[in-house]
Amino acid sequence: MLSDINLDDKGYDRIREEAIARISLYSKEWTNYNISDPGITILENFSAFMALQQSEINEIPEKIKLRLLALAGFTPKEGRCARAYLLPEHIETPYLPPACMKLHTQDICFELEQCAVIKEMRLLSVCVGDNNLILNQTNYQTALLSRYGVKGGVPLFGEQPTGGETVLLTLSDIPQAGQKVAFYIELAQQFARNPVESLNGKFYENPFAEVQWTIRTQKGNVPLPVEDGTYGFLQSGYVAFTIEEKLYRNLAKDFVENEYQIQVTLLRADYDIIPRIQRICGLLIPAVQRDTRSDVMVLPVENGKVCIRNSLLQKDYGGNGSFMVYAKEIDGVYHRYVPANQEGTMSKRLFELEYDDGDIVVLTLVECDGLRLGREAFVVCRDNTLMEHSNLGKLYGYDEQEFPLPDFGVVSIQDFSVLVVERNFDGDEFCHVVKPGNHTAAEVYYSVCEQEHKLIVHDCGQYEGAELYLGNFSFYKGDGGNIRAETRLIASRTDNNSQLEFLNNTDIDKTWNTSGSFAECFEQVRRRFVEDLTKSVTMVTEADCDQIFRRIPGLSISKIGVCPVPERNEIHIAVMPNSTVAFPRLSTVYQREINRYLECYRMLTTKIVLEQPVYVAIHVKGVVLVRKHSVYNKEQVAEMIKQTLIKLLDGVHSKMPFGSRIVFYELYHCLENMGCVEEIIELSVVPEHSQWAQRDGLDIQLKPNALCFPGDLQIESIG
Repeated sequence: MLSDINLDDKGYDRIREEAIARISLYSKEWTNYNISDPGITILENFSAFMALQQSEINEIPEKIKLRLLALAGFTPKEGRCARAYLLPEHIETPYLPPACMKLHTQDICFELEQCAVIKEMRLLSVCVGDNNLILNQTNYQTALLSRYGVKGGVPLFGEQPTGGETVLLTLSDIPQAGQKVAFYIELAQQFARNPVESLNGKFYENPFAEVQWTIRTQKGNVPLPVEDGTYGFLQSGYVAFTIEEKLYRNLAKDFVENEYQIQVTLLRADYDIIPRIQRICGLLIPAVQRDTRSDVMVLPVENGKVCIRNSLLQKDYGGNGSFMVYAKEIDGVYHRYVPANQEGTMSKRLFELEYDDGDIVVLTLVECDGLRLGREAFVVCRDNTLMEHSNLGKLYGYDEQEFPLPDFGVVSIQDFSVLVVERNFDGDEFCHVVKPGNHTAAEVYYSVCEQEHKLIVHDCGQYEGAELYLGNFSFYKGDGGNIRAETRLIASRTDNNSQLEFLNNTDIDKTWNTSGSFAECFEQVRRRFVEDLTKSVTMVTEADCDQIFRRIPGLSISKIGVCPVPERNEIHIAVMPNSTVAFPRLSTVYQREINRYLECYRMLTTKIVLEQPVYVAIHVKGVVLVRKHSVYNKEQVAEMIKQTLIKLLDGVHSKMPFGSRIVFYELYHCLENMGCVEEIIELSVVPEHSQWAQRDGLDIQLKPNALCFPGDLQIESIG
């Protein structure tokens, strides 16, 4: 399972020959190797059994292998649709899109995640202040709000934020209640951080800062719950939020300017790297990469009327589908309602088509004696291409019953459901919706093989004899749906040749929780299992320490130096964090986070000792003879030598590790081989502190927690 090993590489004849060849090694008395010998007959039987056994073991089906991997905690990851946050463009008047409205870019289809009003919600200005008092409007405002941002970023919270700093975001409009929207905040990230992930199952808590988002209401600023993909401005990402109905009613706007305000406040700040905001974009609306062919809509019933807005039915959006209506009655069951003008119908549950203008369909459920309608109905809208595939078949009650699914693409299991349809003796039809993986008692338990286009019913529960119909059905493109930044998505209407345009904000595969992928196959699960086996879980070697340090969430670490002290059962670790300062040191936040994370990785008998990095200046003094007829003068040669020495001795910004050895002859030959140098007459290399760097002949050996940097470089060029 760890690698592709062929166990069936020997046939019966070869196994028999190898066995006979070994007889003399174990028994000198056995000399008759003819087939008439009883011992040879037994050996042949064992050879045949071994050949059969190898063949069977070599052909273990992937299903069994996946179960073995599951015992080790490795199950295939489900496929997920790519997601994007889009910026609506050229929206002159607010528009309510239908459900399943499709946005296209070439052959890739996206759909809006919510049926909410599309309107311009532009970010008008960004102001900075202190202690809730807006002081001035930033000079970088226009650039911050542009597509390209400010190169190098702007420290909106100041160069040394300590807490209490505020940023005020002014919007032209806000989303309706319950609508999810987001800002995209792009940081000028000079240094990479370790991936932010949960620690021991707990949500990551930013040790460097605490950020509060508030929105202005009639009663003042109130907290605004957000999903912060920047984790407190540690990285670029989306900040998504949804305004609840109660909060929406209390929102206040500037009636003079017709603007709304959201405030970001740093409650606590101890950043290792000051966040520099490069771009702020918003408000963005979420979309998902999928192509829906069947959609189950749960709709309210008001005065017996049901209103349907779905692009699968609307000819304006290329739809030409049909629908089925199931209304909830007072008994809590969803019963089928059929058109009143349908020929040959014997059902007493009818609806009349009251209004259909191509954009909205209004139905009236006909009330009759004995029927009491509830307040809810679900309508199954289907594309015309799916009509002949909607009925999957009948449940017969045996295990692992398979049903083929339409082969339009890879099925999105996250958005899949079936209708379990039953009929009583009167012919009335009623049903309920079941999602895959619902393993409750008496319910239909099934799974979907997205790549093989089939549905497997593991247990039909109490619904033997019922029929299965497609409920929600859509397909997706996996990682093929990860579109690039600046991609335009268009929803075209066929009635007036108009179109809605949306702009993807950033590369999907580089952003927070948005990339798409297909479900894992066996080989991908196996590879993940092998990688986990090689993953360091205890700090034994220097490579283990480096690998574990690179996994500490949120930290930005440049170098790690490890020095075991066996006589004291200690491991001394020097860490240099990334920083904009010349000689970074470990802050108390870093020390606390490192000690907390490493506690579960150290050996029980070993003590971890963190050490501050030590920076040792290396002084160089030398005299060189300039090559005759050189195009450079003496001053230029001296400067070129200094720049070369700076590169060779810079252990802070280069890949030179802790505890390096500075080899004198390597420096000497590097300078000697410069084209402008004829001869090195004199060269001396001396460390500034002998405590952290010892002389070993002409070489210099740094201590395990020491890094070097260029000190005083005195180069005299003659000739």
